[in-house]
Amino acid sequence: MQVEYVNTLSIDDYNDLRKTAGWREVSNRKAEIGLKNSNFIVVATVNKKPIGMARIVGDGGYFTLVVDVVVVPQWQKKGIGKNLMKQIMAYINQNILEKESIFVSLIAAPNRESFYEQFGFKSCPDSDLMGAGIYQYVCKPCCT
Repeated sequence: MQVEYVNTLSIDDYNDLRKTAGWREVSNRKAEIGLKNSNFIVVATVNKKPIGMARIVGDGGYFTLVVDVVVVPQWQKKGIGKNLMKQIMAYINQNILEKESIFVSLIAAPNRESFYEQFGFKSCPDSDLMGAGIYQYVCKPCCT
């Protein structure tokens, strides 16, 4: 079977990929807003069925965040994640002019940091320059 790469993703397919990865589901409203406001989306498909995805969100200027990098378990270790990240990095590099820079960040799943290091990412803290990445989920009382 041949893997094809496209740049669109439905809300249902987005949440199906998230569920398959064991990630929390996002409400349809939030998924629609997030997908619509993505700077770039790349989706790996087989027979038009999504098997992996990656997105870029950011301010369109200096800050970019790579999110939702996922490949369904039965398709992992076949180079699909690497191809998704190659397309993500190509998009980033195509949108930087000479003498410009862009800050690209992501939060890797536990023990997946080395996957991203092959694309030039560094774990934090890495020196006096960067501290540890930190995060929080802000939820109404109904979510966990």
